[in-house]
Amino acid sequence: MTNIKIIISTILCLTVMIDCYSQTTDEKERLSSEAQRSIIENFSRELKINYIFPDSAKLIVTKLDSAYNAGFFNNSTYKTNFAEHFNDLIKSISNDNHLGVKYKPNYQLNEQPRLAPHVRPKETIIGRNNKNSDGEIQEPVEFKIIDGNIGYLRLDIFEEQPIFFDKIDEAFKNVATTKALIIDLRSCRGGSPKAENYVVSYLLSPATQLSSIFRRINGEINEEKFYTLQSVNEKKYTEKPIYILTGNKTFSAAENFCYDLQALKRATIVGVNTLGGANPGKEFSIGNSFFTFIPTGRSYSYITKTNWEGIGIKPDVLTLEKDALTKAIELINAN
Repeated sequence: MTNIKIIISTILCLTVMIDCYSQTTDEKERLSSEAQRSIIENFSRELKINYIFPDSAKLIVTKLDSAYNAGFFNNSTYKTNFAEHFNDLIKSISNDNHLGVKYKPNYQLNEQPRLAPHVRPKETIIGRNNKNSDGEIQEPVEFKIIDGNIGYLRLDIFEEQPIFFDKIDEAFKNVATTKALIIDLRSCRGGSPKAENYVVSYLLSPATQLSSIFRRINGEINEEKFYTLQSVNEKKYTEKPIYILTGNKTFSAAENFCYDLQALKRATIVGVNTLGGANPGKEFSIGNSFFTFIPTGRSYSYITKTNWEGIGIKPDVLTLEKDALTKAIELINAN
């Protein structure tokens, strides 16, 4: 009986401790009306100074302020749902896929991202060196030769780090003698324009003009023109067919990669329509562990006279995302 009493007492103590912890955690995640107001004011200030579309910035600030005063955020008492409601409102006003806020506790602004391994779902690839399986952790840059002497390069990020450039050089050294190259961007959420430009430079002649970026700096709009590099560290891959795979995560710099190569008729896009984010920018801290990404630029192609914002990249060959690789291989072997 004594042992039972001890067990019951222990369970009760643990229950109280869990309840206390949950209450403490809940309190830390709550957001007061004053804190909401402060976040909105900080966001509005950064938007008016930095947003590439000044007139839209004024409209967003006005509607955001009106929404707050009308009680739109009264039920957004937790930081996570405040961010969700905030983004829903901003999206309805701006239709800008880059603009938004995130609650990121324990995050440092300008924290250097890493080429971190991640989990990818199972997919059958016919060829050697294929070790994909359910839940296998893979690096965000992968290259191999698959059956039929076809090069395969998967990029899940364009990262401006030496390790990324080294991996790209190694990849193109290995696929140099293949008859065609498949570049898999189905899980690529974007990254650095400089890194993206380096990969594009392997596929096009030197000094080929790419999409420009018009940037807002200190209230002035300035054009930054992009051209392919005169040289890269390995032999360029300019004479053989390129097939790019797109998916429902393909975004930002990955879309820019597709857009320029498609406009220049250098690649065939296979897969699904992409997300449609063409306005690059930077991140700002707006208090209470909230950060906002504000587009400070907009892309512009002198070939199409526009960009892909809100539209995305339309594939040359539309197919289910999971079937894109198989389809690209079929197209290569048919030619």
